[in-house]
Amino acid sequence: MVPVLKKLIDIGHARQEDILLRLESIEEYIRATPYLHTKYTAWKFFLGWNERNLAVHFESRLGMGSLSLSSDFARVICICPNEEERRYASGRFERMGRRNIQSLVIGEPWGDGEKIDAISLEMIDRFMERCPAGYKGVDGTLLACLDRLSPSGTLFVSSLPAWGGRRLAVACGLRSIRKRIEGAMLPTASKYRGKVTFYPSVENWNRIAGYSGPKMSHLRLRRNGGRIRFFIASRLLGGVGGGVGFVYGNHLAGGDFLSLLAEGVQKKTGIDKAEIFEIRLCNPSVLLLKLRSFPSGFMVARVPMHRNSEVRVENACISAIRLHRMEWAGKEAIPQSLGKFSLGGYRVFLEEGKDGNIVDSPKKISSGVVHAAVQWLIDLHQRTASYCGAEDLPIKKYVTDSLDTLNSLLPEEDGERICRIREFMCARLCKGRIPKVFMHGDYKVENILFDDKFRKIRAVIDWDLASEDGWPIVDLLYFIVYNEIMRTNRSSDSILASIFESAEFWRRNECLALSYCQAIDIDPSDFFLFLILFWVHHIMERYSSDSRYLREWRLHQSTVVKKIENILSDPRRFPVRSLLPGV
Repeated sequence: MVPVLKKLIDIGHARQEDILLRLESIEEYIRATPYLHTKYTAWKFFLGWNERNLAVHFESRLGMGSLSLSSDFARVICICPNEEERRYASGRFERMGRRNIQSLVIGEPWGDGEKIDAISLEMIDRFMERCPAGYKGVDGTLLACLDRLSPSGTLFVSSLPAWGGRRLAVACGLRSIRKRIEGAMLPTASKYRGKVTFYPSVENWNRIAGYSGPKMSHLRLRRNGGRIRFFIASRLLGGVGGGVGFVYGNHLAGGDFLSLLAEGVQKKTGIDKAEIFEIRLCNPSVLLLKLRSFPSGFMVARVPMHRNSEVRVENACISAIRLHRMEWAGKEAIPQSLGKFSLGGYRVFLEEGKDGNIVDSPKKISSGVVHAAVQWLIDLHQRTASYCGAEDLPIKKYVTDSLDTLNSLLPEEDGERICRIREFMCARLCKGRIPKVFMHGDYKVENILFDDKFRKIRAVIDWDLASEDGWPIVDLLYFIVYNEIMRTNRSSDSILASIFESAEFWRRNECLALSYCQAIDIDPSDFFLFLILFWVHHIMERYSSDSRYLREWRLHQSTVVKKIENILSDPRRFPVRSLLPGV
């Protein structure tokens, strides 16, 4: 019996026969979902059941998966490592309309890289016992990063990318596989004394492990401290196409994907071919880019888990090179802009030797943390505005397109009012110069690494959405709104819908808006216009593209125009302080 499930039975949350009958559903779920385990991941498991089904949902900062947690489940149990995660999970389900959630705290946090929670350990163990020869993904591809030998010799699935949103799980472990690998590989390792990594041939691996699955094109084996880690990938690298290989010193060792990536990056950035010192796969899901002009720092890109993944990885590489070219902060520019790969995000800039602490709790969002983050952002945008600002932003076209799209979502009687708002905003924003900046695109406290006292920023990571034609203020708005989400445990919809009436919100953030606008040389009143555009953009992205939110949109649409008109009703009140509600 799975220990956690047994505990649920003991405290009366489930009947033993129900659990035993539904374990097959969990195993089917594991077959289609990766077990993601990193040193920096805290897990939450959700179990729901009724007379017919048992469902499991898990999530972490690296990813999430679910069979089903629809409203027909009689109960939902939240299994969390600690009270803080329990409160977060409960709030998340309440926002989904599930108020009957029950919570259970199990054990200590599982974030030290060694512990694995009992429920996943036992379920994966059961699954792999039944599937010793391996399991092929539903679309015929195979992609796995197999890691961690259990005391019984079982290999556990770890860090599996996916294609088109489908997770591919693989079990290639036999009970005796550890001895086979050690016996065959240790003599080979003696040739590379002092080195950590070596690459045995695929044929050798097939012979050693007796593997009979799809043909593999790459294997990376690492022996570190007596512990063997090995990585396998098929010819379909998470759906991005091509084989797997690496480029070192401009030598391509197989891999159509990496070859095309290198060519695309060189073409779009104009960088010399010799400048790319190294581009290769660290494992099937992590791509590494290193430049000769900055050998101590390089970029790591996680292969994304969605379509157009090759485009997203290429964009991340291009952003790394363009930011590297900017001499906007002298010798300190690159170390400040690169960070250590430690959060498990999809793509991250990395500098060797850098490390830091993340703000993973609302209690850690102090005034010092906020001030340091905003000052770093001001420094980035001040120094890159002169580099990026050869042309001003096409503000008129953006305002027109945004409000016209919003108008299409509103009743006809609001059309004339939207036209007046559009004319007013264009007249205001087009009067002054609004420079382009190098925009991070995902600037939030979870992507900032601080020192031990949370007073100084050591690095900012996760630049996959960066843009050198970015909009000022957007990073600041995203940072402020995300802080409110963490602090209040409310959804972004709720915060943005009430943000203009909240005097408390403006008291906390007025100084941030003023200092940023003064540093970037923007009219402070434009901050509110950008906030309106930010809200409009959120509405379009949130409601127009997903039918699930149409009902919620209908509840809000009657207030959208009215709120915008209230803000813009008196242009004479445009100094920032006079716009603050209740001031």
